[in-house]
Amino acid sequence: MSLTDREMDESPATIVESSDEESSSEEDISQDEATETPCPPELKLRNYQKELAKHANEGLNTIICAPTGSGKTRVATYIIQEHFKLTDRKRAKVAFLARVVSLADQQYRSLHKYLPSLKIALITGSTSNTMSLHLLLPEYDIIVMTPMILENHLRSNRLPNLAVFSMLVFDECHHTRKGEPYNTLMGSYHKTKDQIYQAANRGQPVNIILPQIVGLTASIGIEGAEELEVAKHNILKVCANLDACKMSTINDHIQELMDNVPVPREETKTLEERKDDEAVFAITDVMKTLEFYMEQYAKVLKSVKLDEEIRKKPSDRKSQEYEQWAISTKKAAESVPIDKSDNERDTYVRLIIITARYLKEYRLALETFDLVELKDVMGYLQKRFEDLERHRMRIKEENHFYDYFLELKEKVVSHHREENPNLRILEETLMEYLSGDNTRGIIFVRTRALSEALSMWLNRSQNEMIRNMNASSFTGANVAQQKGGTPLAKQESIIHRFRTGEIRLLVSTSVAEEGLDIPECNLVIKYNHVGNEVSTVQTRGRSRAVNGVSVLLGITSVILRENMNKRRAELMKNAIESIRKMSLHEFQTAIERHQKDLFEAMLSATLAQQIERRELVQPFEIVCSLCRKVSVCNTEMRTIYQKYRVSIDGNLLRKIQIVSMPPKPMDELFFVGKVKCMGETEPGKKCFNPLGSMIKYKDIHFVAIGIDNVVFKTDNLSELRKFKQWKKVPYSVDEITDDDIIRYAELLKTA
Repeated sequence: MSLTDREMDESPATIVESSDEESSSEEDISQDEATETPCPPELKLRNYQKELAKHANEGLNTIICAPTGSGKTRVATYIIQEHFKLTDRKRAKVAFLARVVSLADQQYRSLHKYLPSLKIALITGSTSNTMSLHLLLPEYDIIVMTPMILENHLRSNRLPNLAVFSMLVFDECHHTRKGEPYNTLMGSYHKTKDQIYQAANRGQPVNIILPQIVGLTASIGIEGAEELEVAKHNILKVCANLDACKMSTINDHIQELMDNVPVPREETKTLEERKDDEAVFAITDVMKTLEFYMEQYAKVLKSVKLDEEIRKKPSDRKSQEYEQWAISTKKAAESVPIDKSDNERDTYVRLIIITARYLKEYRLALETFDLVELKDVMGYLQKRFEDLERHRMRIKEENHFYDYFLELKEKVVSHHREENPNLRILEETLMEYLSGDNTRGIIFVRTRALSEALSMWLNRSQNEMIRNMNASSFTGANVAQQKGGTPLAKQESIIHRFRTGEIRLLVSTSVAEEGLDIPECNLVIKYNHVGNEVSTVQTRGRSRAVNGVSVLLGITSVILRENMNKRRAELMKNAIESIRKMSLHEFQTAIERHQKDLFEAMLSATLAQQIERRELVQPFEIVCSLCRKVSVCNTEMRTIYQKYRVSIDGNLLRKIQIVSMPPKPMDELFFVGKVKCMGETEPGKKCFNPLGSMIKYKDIHFVAIGIDNVVFKTDNLSELRKFKQWKKVPYSVDEITDDDIIRYAELLKTA
């Protein structure tokens, strides 16, 4: 359940502290680190790694761009070590940023291993102190964290600016683009930089020293460019965002890099699309029926916006465009104005939303059917529709929708006998390259559902050699386990077992593409899944063993996309080389031009936001998007840490159901339950839309509203508004006060 922006999806973790006086517990560090002697391992660098560190050690802002497996983390550790030697210890303070919890944890362990004389803290996800970074700063030399931790502290003014650090290290820095947390942080950096410049022009001294910036990446990306100058332009934009003076690449020691970082052989095999299968026809028939109902409901609502969306329906029901259409149609339905004189309108809106959800899942089932066995496809759908099955108080139309699934399941499972030819190709590829006991492989897939289904098929294979590979699903920790996520502790266990050979095959989503220290493997398979040129480079680099192989198994359209990615990867390489050859003046001129555009865009965005906020200073309600009967007025909403949106309306408690769960700490509060809407859809029927979570703050229970399943109403005529993130919501909500808490506590006594 998304309660805030992306930071709310971080998986549970703890603050881990290390120094020369105290070390982490054994459960927080690896076995090697747990038995660490007073003499740390020597931090030795190869010549090409020293070349990568050169610009940063000169105090310059730089982006270090080198292949996966070349040791960029070791280079960064060396840079940090030298930084503390050359910087006043009273000022030296390093933030090491990693986008996901597992990467932050990994980087912390590496720094702790090689820099034991420095005090290091790890702050990620579900900790009791994630909003206390400002209090921890004086005690530590290095803070390893996810970017949202730092962004939250800047947004809530717990930190004045990024100048509290002397160095910022951005792991996987190619994500410093529009909409990414890294870019938000660098936006704050550029604002401070401009303040310093403006003060200097006024002759006012400013005691602010901006931190040095060091970015790490294996593939900086060119954003789909197809020409060299456009590719250079897009790379230079990232350099400008990170205020880089130089790009650090390997030029003088290429041969040493090639001798130590193997490049895998690449192969391609074509898969078949299962278009004429009876199961495909059966799933498609259900989708056509649901589409028909959706169109009928829309006609009653007479919404121009909704009608336009429905007419845009793609013909290919298996395409990702179809999924986007289902999502946009759902949003159009959610925006239909509420008419209290016509209760049936709310029912039709609800049915369109539910129908769109079904269509989205059936589309994914069609995609997955190309790649796994039918019973795993049906198993996925059963899991996705579990909430619908448990919800016994649904209206008759919802019963019909669920009955269609049950009929589909009965029809295809009992009659379907056709084997999947693509699984035979996968099996043959695994047998060809993973026959030895010491071999390892990773299969990359697009979705968590496919990761889970494919690992189950591998482990029940009739081929004993395949079963003995002990395949394991490996997905992101940012998603709940019941939705296919892999908790951080389980991720660590899987990687450890992969390292020892107990597990020889991972079936992974993109979480394993970037940064994770996964042991050498002989084989990488991209199973009908390619991303952009960045992921092409990243996944290729996962085959680190000598004589390793990277194989794409894909349908024709996927193979064409990968061939385009390869051309773009080569174009990216040429663009980086061209940038490296630019004169210092030429590079700086390009960066200044991009930063001028960047700052103008930031000012425009800020001005537009201010105008929107002024225009929207008005009463509003947060409304359940599915029943549109349960709402909270803006006067009864508050924020906690300017992050969590909570209700102080005692009446809301009478309109929800709380499903308790074991307390989970986060940000000095506890998540203790899930909240379901109990709005009445028809007499005796209830909504059950997930509205958020029950949290405990200062010993008082509050309903924290999630952004996913609510809409915003400003009056009785306008369309309702939908937002993806709380920070995009233009309406202001006051921070909670002690008086609010006391008043709400009194209300709870009578609720």
